[in-house]
Amino acid sequence: MENTPKTPIRQLNQQINLSIGATQNMLHKDLHLYPYRITAVQELLPADYPRRQFCS
Repeated sequence: MENTPKTPIRQLNQQINLSIGATQNMLHKDLHLYPYRITAVQELLPADYPRRQFCS
C-alpha cells in the first residue's frame, strides 16, 4: 500500500488471500488508512464578510 496507495481493496484482497472485511480491518486498525472523499466547499468572498457575524 505504501508504493501504490490507490490500489482497490478488492485487488489487494486477492493479492494477500484474505476476505474483504479482514483486509478493511487491517487497513483501518493496523495501518490507519481510511477512505476519503473530496468535498466541494464554497469560498468566502470579500463582499461576504460584512453580511456575516463573527464572534470576537
